[in-house]
Amino acid sequence: MRLETERLILRSWRLPQDAEALQRIYDDPEVVRTLSPMTLPRTEEQVRRFMAREAEDGFTAWAAELRETGQLVGRIGILRQPKWPLDAEAVEVGWTVARPWWDRGLATEGGRASLAFGFETIGLDRVISFTLPHNVASRRVMEKLGLTHRGEAIWADQPHVWYAIDREAWEARIE
Repeated sequence: MRLETERLILRSWRLPQDAEALQRIYDDPEVVRTLSPMTLPRTEEQVRRFMAREAEDGFTAWAAELRETGQLVGRIGILRQPKWPLDAEAVEVGWTVARPWWDRGLATEGGRASLAFGFETIGLDRVISFTLPHNVASRRVMEKLGLTHRGEAIWADQPHVWYAIDREAWEARIE
């Protein structure tokens, strides 16, 4: 799989090099302050899960690399979340971007391409996104993508806020 934007390539994962590059991103305490701490074996397992999801669903949280250099700068995409407490069929748009690339619009750019793929290629009816309440940056990206605040839920034993965008709202944004 490969999606291209102006500055990014969202693509299928490659082991072991992508897990090692992703782990370097996860080694930054600021990047993982809203995630679980990661080790290389956990990151490799996560990448394997992303690969399995792509094989089964046709989409995943893809490797996000810069078009210009090929540098892995994070993970961006859409991913089924069968353990989401409010809807076992939920598909989430999400992102983790290396800190040197924060505040440059990459999460929004990749998120927009992921939503387009979800709605226009896969035919999804709704996509959600969720984060810890204090993650203002991710909440801002959700809003830029047209997702609206829908409520709160407990995820991974922590309170989260969640947002969603429905097909009709997505189509209205692109007309």
